Amino acid sequence: MVCLECGKQFEYLVSEMRIGKPIAHSPVPGAALPVEDKPRRRTLRIALKALVAGAVMLGALFTGRRKKGN
Repeated sequence: MVCLECGKQFEYLVSEMRIGKPIAHSPVPGAALPVEDKPRRRTLRIALKALVAGAVMLGALFTGRRKKGN
């Protein structure tokens, strides 16, 4: 969000649907500096955990001992 009178830039909190704290001016006129990319980090962390869990399950499946028939 940018003030049309003075040009000061503010973050916009989508979760609360309101203007947040003022942010530093970007070097490009009319563009705000990117805010922390927390959702992407969270998504990558979840994907990595799922990948590790899947690898453990596949490893257990292929290395599991089979019961011998009587």
